[in-house]
Amino acid sequence: MGIIFDSFKKKKGKGKKKEEDIYRPKGVYLWSKDGLKKDMEQTGQDSYNTVGFEVDNSIIRFFGVYDGHGEKGKIASEFLANDLTQFIISNKSQLKKWNTKEIVTKKFTDHYKKIQKQMLKKREIYEFSGSCAISVFIIDKILFVLNVGDSRAVIGSKGFDTKFAIQMSTDHKPSNQDEHERIIKMGGEVSNFKDNQYGPYRVYKNNGDSVPGLAVSRTFGDLVGHECGVVETPQISFKNIDSQDEFIIIGSDGVFDVMNSVEIVGYVFERIDEDGKDRITEEIVEECRTRWE
Repeated sequence: MGIIFDSFKKKKGKGKKKEEDIYRPKGVYLWSKDGLKKDMEQTGQDSYNTVGFEVDNSIIRFFGVYDGHGEKGKIASEFLANDLTQFIISNKSQLKKWNTKEIVTKKFTDHYKKIQKQMLKKREIYEFSGSCAISVFIIDKILFVLNVGDSRAVIGSKGFDTKFAIQMSTDHKPSNQDEHERIIKMGGEVSNFKDNQYGPYRVYKNNGDSVPGLAVSRTFGDLVGHECGVVETPQISFKNIDSQDEFIIIGSDGVFDVMNSVEIVGYVFERIDEDGKDRITEEIVEECRTRWE
């Protein structure tokens, strides 16, 4: 399971950021650790990236968690982290202009299609393996969340006498109405009963097979899943960061399956002063891992 924490309460750096700091932007903290299941070896296949720099007096930040699954899920998640890092860096001079939802949707949707086409050429790797992706793109005080899959992004905010969570993404589950309708229309099947057993709703080929059996409806890779309605199209939300917003947390489903959005925000507010920003991600992952065991 992997998680990234970004504090909004930080001073803008003076002068040009050093090139060696580009992959460790100030105020961004991350932690990843293999999850454990009873009687099984470590199962973590998460990867992450962080990028930050200054362009024409604007602070640009991009970071994401990529939750791999399948036998070669780690290859998929690492590919996404590396590709999107290079995508951001290669467009460095243009990013300041990517300041509307329409532009961000166009730029990333087109690039996500290119990523999926690259994966299509490597069927031996991605036939039954892939990765989800939750990413955050910030230009000064404009924040965009890009989601593919069932990882999640949550903002922690604080008013005069209250603290609250703002969920910035929707988990892409095949049981969701829109996702379900698309999968059925494209020839797939959604069921929570297979091989005489009940479980979570999954995506299957509509021919009686037990493949691919995906519990998410949007991913990268997963070529068999994409043949029956799974897509790599990102769902994008945005927010202008205001004085109430304290931080954003993004994490894989290994985190949010055991700690919901409100709980994780409350956990951070309760412990941040004692644990410190540089420790809070590790604390959350360790707490979630304990709950899994």
